[in-house]
Amino acid sequence: MNIVIPAFYAANTQATLTGIGLVAGFARLFDAITDPLIGYLSDSTRSRFGPRKPWLVGGMVIGAISVYFLFQPPPEAGLLYYIVCSTGVFLGFTLFEIPNRAWGMELSHDYLGRARISTYLAVFFALGSLIFWVIPIAMSPYTGTTAITPAGMTGIVWFFIILFPISTLMSVSFVPQGVRYTDSGGGLLSLIRSIRNNKPLWRYCSGILFWGVGNGAFSAVILIIFADYLKLDTHFPFMMVVFFVVQTATMPIWMKLIGHFGKHRSLAFSWLIDIASRAIVLFFVPGEVNIYLVYGLVVITAALNGASYIAPMAILGDVIDYDTLKTGKNRAASFAALNSLLVKISMAIGLAVALPTLGLFGYEMGVEADSMARLGLMICYVGIPTVTYLIAAWLFWFFPIDARRHSIIIRRIETRPAPMAEQLNNE
Repeated sequence: MNIVIPAFYAANTQATLTGIGLVAGFARLFDAITDPLIGYLSDSTRSRFGPRKPWLVGGMVIGAISVYFLFQPPPEAGLLYYIVCSTGVFLGFTLFEIPNRAWGMELSHDYLGRARISTYLAVFFALGSLIFWVIPIAMSPYTGTTAITPAGMTGIVWFFIILFPISTLMSVSFVPQGVRYTDSGGGLLSLIRSIRNNKPLWRYCSGILFWGVGNGAFSAVILIIFADYLKLDTHFPFMMVVFFVVQTATMPIWMKLIGHFGKHRSLAFSWLIDIASRAIVLFFVPGEVNIYLVYGLVVITAALNGASYIAPMAILGDVIDYDTLKTGKNRAASFAALNSLLVKISMAIGLAVALPTLGLFGYEMGVEADSMARLGLMICYVGIPTVTYLIAAWLFWFFPIDARRHSIIIRRIETRPAPMAEQLNNE
C-alpha cells in the first residue's frame, strides 16, 4: 500500500502521486472512527468462537474482495477508484488485524514468550512479502520483465485471494483462543480514562508515531528512487527478494538480542543504525551506481528492519498487562486498535508529506531528475526519517517496562482474586 501502489497507480492510471498522497492523508480520518470502534467491539464480543475469531473471518472476506479490485485498476481509473478500493482494503484489514493482534498477545503473558509470538508473526509477514516479489520474477518468461506490471499484479492478487481465506480458516479452526485475565474491556468512558492515565502507553504511542512518519516517507519513495530515479526497475523485485530473505533470516538474531538487552533498547538500537546506513544512498548516481553497493544497502536495511516487526507489538502487550493491573479490565483489542490507528495515521502523514514534496521539488515519473528533484528525493528518503527515527529511538531507549518490571506486573495480576484470572478455551 505504501511502497508499490502509489507508484503503480501513477504509472498505469490517471491518478497522480500528489493526489494519492493527499487522499492517503484524508483517508485516515475514516480509520480514526473504524479502528477504535472495532477494537472496542472485539473486546466486548461474546461468542462460542471467542471474541477475536469472528472478526477475522469478516475482515478476510472484505479484504480479499477489495485487494482484488485495487491491484487490477483499469487504465482510466482515477482518484475516486483509488479511494473506494483502498478504503475497502483498510477496512478489511482493520477488521482482521486488530482482533488478530489482540489474540496473539493473549496467547502468552510471558515477557519473552510474547516476543517469540511476535517473531513468528513477523517471519510469516516477511515470507508473504517475499512471495509478493517472487511472483513477478516467476512470471517474467510470460510478461517479458521482472518489473511490477499490470500482468504481474494480477498474478499477485490471485495468489493472495486464494491463500488468505485458506490460512485464515486454518487459524480460526485450530489455534486456541488464549488466556484473558478478565472477561470485559469496560465501558467507553473507562477506556478513555485508562488511556489518559497510562504513561507507558503515551510513551509507546509517541515513539510509534514518530517512527511511522519517517517510515511512511521512506516507503513512499523507495520504489521511485530505485526503480525510476536510479533506473533499476528490473532489479527491484530481486532487491525485494533479497530484502525479505535477509529480514526473515535475521529475525531469530533479534529474538536473541531482545533476550539480552530487552525489547525497547534492541528496537531503538536498530533505528539508530538504520538512519546511519541510509545516508549511503546520497552517493548513488543514476547510470553509474555500483549494483553490489545497492544490494549491500538492501541487506543492511533488511537486517535492521526485523526489529520493527517484532518488538513493538510485544512491548504493547506489556503495556496492556500494566493497564490490566491498574484497571482490572482487558482492553487488548482496544489498545491494538489504537496502535493500528497510530501506525496508519503516521504512515499516511509520511506519505502525504513525501509525495507532494516530490511534486513541489519538480520530480516526475519517467523524466530525468534535475538537482531540485534529487534534493526532494533525498529529503524524503534520508532527511525526514533521520529526524523522526532519532526522536523515536530516544523515546523507546528509556521505556519504563523492562523484563524485571513486567514480571512484577504479571505476578501481581495473577495473585488478584479469582475473577481476574479467567481462562477462555485454552485447550
